[in-house]
Amino acid sequence: MTDNDRENRRTLSNSAALGRHLRDLRVKAGLTQSMLARHIGYKNASMIGGIESGSRAIPVADIPTYAQCLSVRCGELTKLILQCRKPDLYHALFTVDEVNDARAQAQAQAQAAG
Repeated sequence: MTDNDRENRRTLSNSAALGRHLRDLRVKAGLTQSMLARHIGYKNASMIGGIESGSRAIPVADIPTYAQCLSVRCGELTKLILQCRKPDLYHALFTVDEVNDARAQAQAQAQAAG
């Protein structure tokens, strides 16, 4: 198995996990696939089914509406999508910042305590 094959398998696995998470958020929001599809502007629920199975991606232009329908912040949904579908990009964009934020918070707490 090549590195490219491994990456493709990992992306498919992550896409399926993302789909399950999106389905859980949809159910929590009290929406059926058909209802969500209508809110976003899709003709039928097959697009939602594809997204939730991991075989399709949410079109970038639809992310804000999708997030609003699921009652999550657009930035949170975008980070989740990147984390699952483009983990290297997610890591490059967010992991370093999160580590630096945690360090700064720990330093501030130490100064306040000391």
